[in-house]
Amino acid sequence: MNKIELFVQHRPKNTMKNYTAFLNQYFRVVDADVKTYFDNGREYKQDIEKYWYSQLERPPLTRNARISCVKTFLEENNVEFEHSFWRRLKRRGKGSRAMTIDKKPTNEQLKKILLHGTVHDKAMFLIACSSGMRIAEILELKECDIDMKSNPVMVRVRGETTKNGNPRITFISNEAKDCLEEWMKERENYIDVAIRKTGNLCKKDRKDGTIFPHGYNVAWMRWKSLITKSGFTERDPTTNRYLYHIHVLRKFFESKMAVAGVPKDVYEDMAGHEGYLSGSYRRIDERELIDAYKKGVKSLLVFETSPDLTEVNEQLQNKEIQISNMQQEIHNLRNQIGGLRNLDEETSRKLFETLLAEAIRSGKVVLKK
Repeated sequence: MNKIELFVQHRPKNTMKNYTAFLNQYFRVVDADVKTYFDNGREYKQDIEKYWYSQLERPPLTRNARISCVKTFLEENNVEFEHSFWRRLKRRGKGSRAMTIDKKPTNEQLKKILLHGTVHDKAMFLIACSSGMRIAEILELKECDIDMKSNPVMVRVRGETTKNGNPRITFISNEAKDCLEEWMKERENYIDVAIRKTGNLCKKDRKDGTIFPHGYNVAWMRWKSLITKSGFTERDPTTNRYLYHIHVLRKFFESKMAVAGVPKDVYEDMAGHEGYLSGSYRRIDERELIDAYKKGVKSLLVFETSPDLTEVNEQLQNKEIQISNMQQEIHNLRNQIGGLRNLDEETSRKLFETLLAEAIRSGKVVLKK
């Protein structure tokens, strides 16, 4: 086992894959062999700078993730540099945020996208947008990880499948549960078809324990097909990446829970954002997570959405304001007439009608049918 294999072992599968790719690229750029790299007294700083400059055209988050991987790898092999060296290095690259300005879909937009999908697609992507889980985590789920009898349906995300290595609890909506149950009826047939189509190239069989027996690339291609069919193919002019990419499902979850009034530390705990939580972070108990999810789950629904009454409520509010204003004006008119005590009843009535007509003409009073 070489040093790269030792470095990536025991990490989540997707992290292992990415770190291996980053480090292999590093050794290609610096033209070195990993087997002898730490034996020849190389100028490591020069190698790191050379690799950094080769990454300058990459998006900032991609670039920083790769250099962070190399930094950790070197440190685990006893090659360490002062903090100021890494700080100066990162200053030479522009930006620190994602270059693509993505778009979080609305519930109605998600509905339009998923209407083009199979039950397979609906199950996978409804789990994503109603749980906050990463796609890579969803692809590692097994039936034993999901408690279909709990309310709401509970998902126990195993530590070996998460980005930070910590297990956690999250939940899925009832509409996601319904689609998942239907998908499980088709799952074995899906595997059989995949085996027939690919022959010996297919590594899956009926003993595969994952709920969705395929890799990330298949999930991405299925999502791409959905946004293409539904017309949500807008791209970022700088990076040419889709604005409605597959990761917006996770952002959809976070934004909807925030709007529903769920505390940030609670929904970030469900989404596995422990590394970004404030210093007041605490381990949230299961009961509190359940109560919070029940509070926010209605905002996550895609197919079972309630009608949007925002415009109707605004119209009713405007009506109430108009009625209140009209009542105040009529009250003022009556007070004016009441002050003319010497006028007879008929004269008072005519004067009131005249003043009311003038108020209507000037817009102070608006009569609505």
